[in-house]
Amino acid sequence: DELADFYKVENIDRFFKENRSFYKSAEKEFDQQIPKGFAKAMEKYYGEKFNSYTVLLSPVMMWPIDDGEGRGIGAKTEVGNKVDIYEIASPFVRVTQPDQYGYDNQFQARFLTVHEFGHSFVNKEVYKNKENIDRFKSLFEESKLKETMIKTGGYGDYQTCVAEHLVRLGEIEIALLQNDQERADKLLAYHLKNNFIFLPQLLGKIKEYNNDRKKYPSFRMFVPK
Repeated sequence: DELADFYKVENIDRFFKENRSFYKSAEKEFDQQIPKGFAKAMEKYYGEKFNSYTVLLSPVMMWPIDDGEGRGIGAKTEVGNKVDIYEIASPFVRVTQPDQYGYDNQFQARFLTVHEFGHSFVNKEVYKNKENIDRFKSLFEESKLKETMIKTGGYGDYQTCVAEHLVRLGEIEIALLQNDQERADKLLAYHLKNNFIFLPQLLGKIKEYNNDRKKYPSFRMFVPK
């Protein structure tokens, strides 16, 4: 209700109408970067689907743009049995000319879009399996990994660490499903550089899931493994 009131009081609708052409051009720039058919690939990998997948561009989201880094935020809405999921995307690169919009970075666009949508598939399954994950809590809390993950992306909670690893695993697997080995290799190298050290083991383990989808028709069923 407060957000709706803010929208009306500040006349945000007028802002979007006045800047419609800017946002349309930003959408065009972004659309050129993302992999075609990635949502279908995600549904195939995770074995489930959502009602819709929407990217909301936020050119006014201020973010320290360093080496083409951007920020994405995942969100969802639920009406009855329908769940719509969203990615809110900051710019990825500095804008230096009038015909630029900050989204001309293919790697970041592809990484963050699949990543943020991936959280809607992964997070709920991690939290459902909290009891199993709790057995390894001390390994995280008492290791140097916790401090490293906090510095990397603010991931100081062991469940978040698990979810972030699994989401990144999904990014790589979805790239492979789309026959994009180059993207998969770049993602693995990028995430290892950022201290997601368990990805090699997870890539080995996920083969069991990929090789027996009759036994594991959805990612949800394989998470306890």
